[in-house]
Amino acid sequence: MNNLSPYSYLTWCIFFFGYIIHSMILQYIFFYKNGPQIWKDRIIQPSRLEVQSADGSSSKPTMKFIDQWYLPFFGSKPGRSPYHGIFTFINLNVASLCAMYTTEMSVRGLNNMRFTPLLSEYSIGNMLIDLAVAVVFENIVEYYWHVLMHTRVCYNWFHKHHHYYKAPQPFDDMMIHPLEGLGYYCILYSPPFVLSQMHIGAYIIYMIIMGVCGVLDHSGVKFSIALPVGPWKIPIYSTVDHDLHHEKFNVNYAFPSPYMDYLHGTHYQGDRFLPRQSSTGVLLPETDENTHESSSEAASDVDESSTVPVPTPPSPGKVYQTRSRRKQIS
Repeated sequence: MNNLSPYSYLTWCIFFFGYIIHSMILQYIFFYKNGPQIWKDRIIQPSRLEVQSADGSSSKPTMKFIDQWYLPFFGSKPGRSPYHGIFTFINLNVASLCAMYTTEMSVRGLNNMRFTPLLSEYSIGNMLIDLAVAVVFENIVEYYWHVLMHTRVCYNWFHKHHHYYKAPQPFDDMMIHPLEGLGYYCILYSPPFVLSQMHIGAYIIYMIIMGVCGVLDHSGVKFSIALPVGPWKIPIYSTVDHDLHHEKFNVNYAFPSPYMDYLHGTHYQGDRFLPRQSSTGVLLPETDENTHESSSEAASDVDESSTVPVPTPPSPGKVYQTRSRRKQIS
């Protein structure tokens, strides 16, 4: 440990404390005290803020500021999974250690990270190409990894823990089975190891994009980016997409951009699929009634008759989901 670069220690601190600070800010602004009332138009599922008490009545969750600091490890937010604290603590440390490992390997020249000075020897254009390749690589590999996690075995063993929350809020993104989390982090941090070259500037921007989008996707807060092109707006990113994935279960697997969902016909906007139907047919959840089981039910097993094929060619398996209240587009 004494031979590690100071940059590696710095990286661990940035990832560990940066995640906590980022999530705390979102929690404090949008969900602390009167936040849900002030920002009600920015919260994706405001009705989910009502917490069912033991006597059957519903109330708004009251969270003190100290709860925000101790989240995600010892928070007392209503409806929390019993595994939340330990899973989040493990995953945040593993993610930070993976970032630390990547930095150390880069400093020692054991991967394809490049530290060439910009402008003088490495153009900004080349750096942007490195960034684009890394983002596209992550989008593609993560999509199929996510679909794999929705197969019967992977869902029962791992992914059902992540779907415990149907309306995620800050600090819920780390609620992943540690083995699943490790697999995802291998994808996330892999560009300097699997791509032919990766400039340090491009990698920093790449990690900022992925880190911020990962937290925002599970924040419960509306945020989107679209590129205006003439009279059209090309969607780049939207937090509503992944929130709908938690609510509807079998749609919007892509991260962070929706284009892999467009390609495979699994993108759902809340009232329709885009594209409307894939070549193999698409399962359309009903807008009002089609909801997966409650949080506790979502973490339970479902019998074999409830599986349906993923509407994507190719696919690593069959998506594990409930059959009730779903219908196929004719």
